[in-house]
Amino acid sequence: MSKVTVLGSIFAIGSFLFFVPLVSLTDTFLKEQNVPDPSTILAVMFVVGFILFTIAGRIYDRLGRGLLLLSHYLG
Repeated sequence: MSKVTVLGSIFAIGSFLFFVPLVSLTDTFLKEQNVPDPSTILAVMFVVGFILFTIAGRIYDRLGRGLLLLSHYLG
């Protein structure tokens, strides 16, 4: 297995292990702060995040890897 695959898998697992508690704690935190309808706010944030993630992926595919990498600019 390549290093990229292993590191990518570790990153994905770590992201999932961070995301699940974040969602449950965010809902509880918003309820404690008396935010009206926190579940709807979370749902909207997830949809917006998904849309922006999709747009970022399309831009990345269109412009190419070399043009968007930070190391390209820091060189």
